[in-house]
Amino acid sequence: QSSPSASTSNANALNLDQVFGLKVPTITNPYARSSLKTKRIKLTPLSKKACLIHGIEPTALREREYASFAQPGLDPEIQTMKFEAYNRTREKLMELASNERSKLLVARGSANTSVLNDSISTNDSVSMMSKTTSSSSALYRKEQREASTVIENEKRRLEKMANRQKKELLRMLEFEAKSQKIMEKMRRKTEEQERKEMQRKKEKRKRDLQAAEEARLRELRKKAEEDALTELQRVQMQEQFERDRKIEQEMEMREKEAKKIARREEELRAKKQEQHRLITQHRSEQQRQETEEKNEK
Repeated sequence: QSSPSASTSNANALNLDQVFGLKVPTITNPYARSSLKTKRIKLTPLSKKACLIHGIEPTALREREYASFAQPGLDPEIQTMKFEAYNRTREKLMELASNERSKLLVARGSANTSVLNDSISTNDSVSMMSKTTSSSSALYRKEQREASTVIENEKRRLEKMANRQKKELLRMLEFEAKSQKIMEKMRRKTEEQERKEMQRKKEKRKRDLQAAEEARLRELRKKAEEDALTELQRVQMQEQFERDRKIEQEMEMREKEAKKIARREEELRAKKQEQHRLITQHRSEQQRQETEEKNEK
């Protein structure tokens, strides 16, 4: 007979269906979420054994709300994909554990029936008329009814499971179609981003080339202006030099001409003086001769 503490412990234990119906609260605090994940669930013996056989963590069978998959900056479509993937895995694990639990129930029922049949056979051989026969028969019928009830419950559970599998198949098809749609959308989005990036780089390269060409033209214009200014200054200096040289030549020519004129005037003056001297001398000589002639007379 089990102790009161063991009865209380079993009363608090949950079976697979109860765990599958549990909901995980949506908690935004990361520390509280971490502590919630590590909290273990107490299972009934058969449910616990079924999970241990397949290495299933009972917390993975609980229901999670859509909001619990939200993360800062996460695309809503990716959040939806994570939510649906978790539900698919959860239902597959539930199906695996439930099938194993059914096998354990059938095995335990067969063991109980075998023990009961051995007990009845032994009692019949000792005394076919004993009261134990009636009691054993009643116990056998009770076990049979319980086994029948278990089988009926298992049939209903299997029918529910089949319906769930059908829904799961439809959800998988819908999920695949949605995933393809999302991937196609992401592909188009990526291609559009790449196209925009290429266009941006192309426009930037065009602007850079245009800016470089404008800078080159500005440099050429600046150099042309500097060359033109230098040439203008050279021409002006050459013209000034030519003007100065011409003026200097003209001044030299005028000075030479003035000297020539002065020399001719000086020669003419000297010639006139000589002529005047000769005339004066001639007159003086004539006067002297006339005076001598008068004196002789």
